[in-house]
Amino acid sequence: MAALLGAGCFLLPADPSPTLHYAVELIDGGVHVSVTVAGGPRPVAWIGFGASPLGGELTSRRIDRVTARTVEGAPLGVRPAGRDAYRVDVATNEAWVLEYRATIGSPPADSYHRASSASNDHMVLVGVDVWARFFDRRADVEPAPVDRLLENVAAATVSFDAESLPRGWVVVGAALETTLNNFTLNEHPARSAFALGPYRFHDIDTSLGLRAAIHTGWNVAREHLVSYSRQLARVQASQFGRPPGDPAIMIFTPLPPGVRPLEGVRSAGMVWDRSLLLFAGAGPSVPRNNDRVREMMGVFLGHELFHLYVPWGLPVTRPLSWLSEGWAEHIGRSSARSARILSAAGADRSLRDAYERYLEMGGARAGSLRNAGESGGEDLRPLLYVRGELVFRILSLEWDKSGQPGSFDGVLWQRLLAEYDGETPLQPEAVSRILSDMVSPGVVRRLVDGAAVITLPELELGRR
Repeated sequence: MAALLGAGCFLLPADPSPTLHYAVELIDGGVHVSVTVAGGPRPVAWIGFGASPLGGELTSRRIDRVTARTVEGAPLGVRPAGRDAYRVDVATNEAWVLEYRATIGSPPADSYHRASSASNDHMVLVGVDVWARFFDRRADVEPAPVDRLLENVAAATVSFDAESLPRGWVVVGAALETTLNNFTLNEHPARSAFALGPYRFHDIDTSLGLRAAIHTGWNVAREHLVSYSRQLARVQASQFGRPPGDPAIMIFTPLPPGVRPLEGVRSAGMVWDRSLLLFAGAGPSVPRNNDRVREMMGVFLGHELFHLYVPWGLPVTRPLSWLSEGWAEHIGRSSARSARILSAAGADRSLRDAYERYLEMGGARAGSLRNAGESGGEDLRPLLYVRGELVFRILSLEWDKSGQPGSFDGVLWQRLLAEYDGETPLQPEAVSRILSDMVSPGVVRRLVDGAAVITLPELELGRR
């Protein structure tokens, strides 16, 4: 297939910092990567590859055929050093070349949005999956891929050869495009996300630094994507300010046939490097202009846009996954209501549906929010969304009754920002303390820290 030419990256605090020049060729089933390394660790370099967040065990790519050579072609020694990790005996002060192949597959349906993926009409490259990282000691590559730290970066660029792409394909990503298909990053390329395929650009809101790239095959409420996204982004900005991760891009990619539902609508998304990777597909029986589908898409877009705030702008620990997902579900529904995408009756109906799902998964017997976040299991993951949203509904009602100024969500955001030191993700104890200062500590102990059953009257459906 086509070839891609990739780029340069300068890593800190390695001394001397290596300069990396990527050359990436699309091959059947993935990419072949050649990295010319100038400077960097000597006489041994440790090479590590990461894995997508939340999906290390479900990653859809495989790294193999790892070799190294001098620029002149003399082979260098390469030995495995653990999972997705290698030792290279550089034995030269000159530039050298690392080569490897990343086979990109189609992830399972439940984790399609969490990893690099490929179909016959697009490829999504989540940087942590595919870009080699260079270390001066083995300790950096020993942890499991999902736990490996990223290096600091002074500068990085990635360049794609558009002429070698299949006809009609473009490259989209959140990084600054300095010239056509030449991107500048201010952090390690492992934090990047690029999508290749027949995408078309749209401005969402230039004042918020938000745009969209929509795949020509997207077929779920397509005519509403730009207007809904603009309305929702502006509603959220009025509560939380400009998104911390701007400029950002929403990348809309259709689910391939193997993942697309046979009936109804399926959607999934995640935020990565200021890129909202959004996937959706509809069964053949779903009407094109179905009101429920438009409402669902409004809530979905509101949920995903909020991830530019949490966890991208305000990172959280794994036990606080419910804060990310439950709050996003709550904000998705409330911002869709404020944007008049969802009616008051529709908001009540959809929240009642969420409560029914909560009962179906066992209610209080399903466990606490923290337990669901720490378990990491797919069986408890829905609890982060459903119980999380119900808890936020009750917390916001408690705030309203207190008569304090401001909205619950806006005040909570500001207090969490004040707690954040700019580097360390928020901890459960800090969040519980902040919530207990805002609303009844008993409610926080019972519903946030504990697993007490939520009752329908507590949700006060019908309240305006």
